[in-house]
Amino acid sequence: MYDVIRVSGSQRGGCGFPAGVSSGATVGLISSVTDRILSLPGWLVLVLVFAFPALEASAFVGFVFPGEIAIILGGVAASRGTVPLWAVLAAAVLGAIIGDSVGCAGFYAAQMLVQFG
Repeated sequence: MYDVIRVSGSQRGGCGFPAGVSSGATVGLISSVTDRILSLPGWLVLVLVFAFPALEASAFVGFVFPGEIAIILGGVAASRGTVPLWAVLAAAVLGAIIGDSVGCAGFYAAQMLVQFG
């Protein structure tokens, strides 16, 4: 599907990738991940739309997979008719609020342990 550009020596491939690796390979990987997520059942898409923003705010999962990507993929699933749009919006908002609350509670709990501990 995607051609790999071979570059010899110390030259760089596309988008600053090391020699022998192209941005096409990365695009292919991202495309396969999004296709797999969009082929999941509707209830599981909603769980991911809830979980990734929640974990991004409380457990720093956002470094690996930002919650915004899960919300966008939930919107794409809603446009395909897999899930209702209102359910995607509700899951995203609740996930972000609950994740922020858990992260904030953990911060204050750690402060109390340091202060009184």
